[in-house]
Amino acid sequence: MQTPGNSQTPCRPSHPLHAIKIAPGAFEALRAGSGWRVLSSHAHACNYVDSKGRLFSLVNGRARMGPFSLEVESIPHETILGGRSNADPLILESESALVIGGRSIDLTLAARWNPRPEWRALPAIPWQGRFLSLIIATLRACAPPESLACVVAPLSVQRSTSDDPRTRLRELQLSAAAKACLRLSRTLASGDEYEVSLASGALAGLGPGLTPSGDDFLIGAMYGLWSSLPTPKAKALTEAICTSSIGRTNRVSAAWLAAAAKGQAIEAWHDLVDALRAEDEELVTRVCRQLINLGHTSGADALAGFVMVHITPIHWRSQVSQVNQSLV
Repeated sequence: MQTPGNSQTPCRPSHPLHAIKIAPGAFEALRAGSGWRVLSSHAHACNYVDSKGRLFSLVNGRARMGPFSLEVESIPHETILGGRSNADPLILESESALVIGGRSIDLTLAARWNPRPEWRALPAIPWQGRFLSLIIATLRACAPPESLACVVAPLSVQRSTSDDPRTRLRELQLSAAAKACLRLSRTLASGDEYEVSLASGALAGLGPGLTPSGDDFLIGAMYGLWSSLPTPKAKALTEAICTSSIGRTNRVSAAWLAAAAKGQAIEAWHDLVDALRAEDEELVTRVCRQLINLGHTSGADALAGFVMVHITPIHWRSQVSQVNQSLV
């Protein structure tokens, strides 16, 4: 293994791993990235971040794809991590070969995975009347009480009597984030991009964690815009949200906000779009529960943002509906 002052070439296994599929964002990150370190790791995924906040995820078939993912047959953690908290640098030797910790990954046959769900298919079907209340009910039943689901679902979130200052701080953050969410809803209804950017900036970075609750809510809201408005307007509003938000949060969360502004999402959101298109109530409920279970509150916060957009009276949505009906 190469160390400072040692110029020996790392010994690589004779049989490289084979990549199965890769997202464009993974290639972009690998081409431009440097100073990679392990962000998190478990049996089915190893997530990396570089010195500029770029993200890359190595996953196997048991983990789901995302905007920065590369899927391989298996993850040899003992080789990649080498028993240390940080991995060796990721090296993209060519468009067909990646080396991680001395282990080669053959990219030759990797299929290109599209991280954008079929958002544009949703305005053409009247799914809200049948499924929006079902999604809200699932949020009410399954979302953690400290999530931002309280903005769109009448959850019984009672003030804690605990003297723990961390609990009190979380309650204050939740209250501030909920107010910012409602402000965002009002500005989206007006359609004023400048006001939307101000409301988004007030929400960005609110809450603890690598992806704060406010950011997760904004990500879901951007998915709501992509799934309900004409592409030019959705693009303008999501860019306004992203531009005003990425400088107010951490680099990891900023990368996810930038991906959402392009309509890119993890595979679970693809599942939700597919379930709505299939008009399958049981499947929609199951997928919503899976989304809600992502992270501590991340999935619930994002789903709440998605719902918020769809219950906000945005006047362009009625125009889209009229256009779709005229084409029938």
